[in-house]
Amino acid sequence: MYPFVRACPPKEGRHLLSEARATPDRAAIDVRGIGKSFGRQTALDGVSFTVASGKCLVLFGPNGAGKTTLIRLLSTLALPTAGTALICGLDIRSSARGVREIVGVLSHESFLYDAMTAIENLRFYARMYGAASSSGRLEKSLEDVGLLERADDPVSSMSRGMTQRLALARCMLHGPRVLLLDEPYSGLDPHGAEILTRQIAELRERNCTIMLTTHRLETGLEVADRVAILVRGRLSVHADSRDFTRDEFQREYTQAVAEGPS
Repeated sequence: MYPFVRACPPKEGRHLLSEARATPDRAAIDVRGIGKSFGRQTALDGVSFTVASGKCLVLFGPNGAGKTTLIRLLSTLALPTAGTALICGLDIRSSARGVREIVGVLSHESFLYDAMTAIENLRFYARMYGAASSSGRLEKSLEDVGLLERADDPVSSMSRGMTQRLALARCMLHGPRVLLLDEPYSGLDPHGAEILTRQIAELRERNCTIMLTTHRLETGLEVADRVAILVRGRLSVHADSRDFTRDEFQREYTQAVAEGPS
């Protein structure tokens, strides 16, 4: 769900969410030949993969590979040119509103208000999401991302890393079943990166499905159940993270980027 999209009314929401289930035979994320073109430029070309419920897929790729475009498509911020995807069984084309109800997105934009304090931002978004907005719950959200002591500080006074952590708390307010994280480690100091890694582990224990994009191999491999490499809009690798040692994956990544998609 996004800061600029209000939750659908309870009656309609119940209908849509009743369809949103990730069962053993239905992946939480099911991408089917998805493509996206901007005029003559192809950003994504027939990308297909699945992510099982409660697992974390880390998508690696250089700048311009199409990672952010894919996040935008899966989060219904843009429409694919070809193919489609299902999020917990909901089609991103025909059930976009339902998808927004069950997805949390952390993008390059924080969608936080600089003049408001950390807890004021969370209170505002909790009310917009229709989520519980008690002080105790919001303080717990801040504590989870290591920002409780900054609760009454305006966002404008925070570092890039702190803003990133607060944005993570924001996108978790409505208890999403699927998290889409676009370069979430960008701008984080070692302490912030450690907090994020711990949060990802805790979310997986709660059966939250995560797709994360990054160009940081070591950090990404630490949290991944599955790994994929996106180069020039095509997947060149999609495998279990246990299939590679770190050195092997580094070589695979270097070769994939150098050679491009087959």
